[in-house]
Amino acid sequence: MKFKSIKSKSIFVIGLGISGLSLARKLKNNCNKLVCWDDSLDVRKRALKFNLNLKLPTNVELNRFDYIVLSPGISESYLDNYKNKKKIKLISDIEFFRFIDGKKLLVGITGTNGKSTTTKMLEHTLERSNVKIAGNIGLSFSELKLNSTKQKNLIIIEASSYQLERIDKIRFNIACLLNISPDHLERHQTMQNYLNAKLKIFKNQKRNDHAIVCIDDDYCKKVRETFKKKFISKPIFFSVKQKIKNGVFLEEKKDVLEITNNIHNEFFTIFKKNLNIFGKHDYQNLLATYIINKVLGTSTKKFIKRSQSFSGLEHRLEKIGSFKGLNFFNDSKSTNLESSIGALKSLKNIFWIAGGLSKSNGLKGVENHLLNVKRVFLYGQDRYKILKSFKKKVIINEFLNLDVAFEKAFELASKKTGEINILFSPACASFDQFKNFEERGKKFKLLVKQKIYSCKNNDS
Repeated sequence: MKFKSIKSKSIFVIGLGISGLSLARKLKNNCNKLVCWDDSLDVRKRALKFNLNLKLPTNVELNRFDYIVLSPGISESYLDNYKNKKKIKLISDIEFFRFIDGKKLLVGITGTNGKSTTTKMLEHTLERSNVKIAGNIGLSFSELKLNSTKQKNLIIIEASSYQLERIDKIRFNIACLLNISPDHLERHQTMQNYLNAKLKIFKNQKRNDHAIVCIDDDYCKKVRETFKKKFISKPIFFSVKQKIKNGVFLEEKKDVLEITNNIHNEFFTIFKKNLNIFGKHDYQNLLATYIINKVLGTSTKKFIKRSQSFSGLEHRLEKIGSFKGLNFFNDSKSTNLESSIGALKSLKNIFWIAGGLSKSNGLKGVENHLLNVKRVFLYGQDRYKILKSFKKKVIINEFLNLDVAFEKAFELASKKTGEINILFSPACASFDQFKNFEERGKKFKLLVKQKIYSCKNNDS
């Protein structure tokens, strides 16, 4: 992967986590000058192993660099003490995809929920050797290996609001907005700021590019109303809740999903039993994936066939085992209430394990989504803060950590007759007790595995 267009540029990378270090390693021999920094001594020691030039930002005139790359997890307030802040050209790591030499087509996917599932589903259904996934998911930047310049590379980028708020000129040939609900407000401060960051995915699109927007929430309905005033690309609006005369919509029937495409004059059905997805919220991801496939020229017959072999995403409503009428689901990727609501709507007779580090609005509104919940087991730092949101609608137990919460959930569920679904869908961030949602999900899967193994041995 070459970057001839930035050979003359000077770049300062601040924040050397997975994405920052990956980018710095790739830029090292592809730009005129590279300087890096991370506040963590351990991280700096790791960076020195790659012979990166480290300098404290306060000892450098940042406005003399062509680009300052601030890690997605670092707020712009980090730079508040620097002189000439307004002259700094601040960008995110995904901006560098526009500098890649050779033929390429960039697909950007964003939204509060469903980004990762849609990205993986799209990669799976396209089934092409020239398809790569990047951004918040997939290979790190330094590991991304593209095909020769004779073949157009199709790069699917899962883009967070943190990354999108700092894009400059990157252009997505196809951009998809799945949904908007309150999230990351500790960073963006207001919903308007959060929405504005998400909408930057359409910022540099041209007239022949495609913008794909689901209109199933109030924020995205307003996006539809104002889209043509703000952007010039071709919009395709879709819904899994309502019929759209000039768009694409999905209707759920008893055994099938009916998809009507009024843009390309197409109607077809998919049998639900042939899909390996449990959540109704995944219908939104499925429909977005279909539309992008259609824009890229995939036949509907091939799309249907490939979608039926998609096994879902790890840590997203993932069924990980069953034992004597108990079913275990790992939904650790649900880091906010909106995401967990999808899981709560998809299962019956739920023993719900939730908790961790709650978002600024806690679990406000959760009381309206407890129809299928028999009991709740809260754990983690903000368990008492979360407790207030339930308004005594369901029986709740509180625990210090996930281990004891799961143990109690299993004990009580085992005494019930009939089928019980033990659902681990935290609706909170993981950072109070885990490095990330992946580590949290793996912990839950281990607890389930050990418990089933122990019970089977005791029965034998």
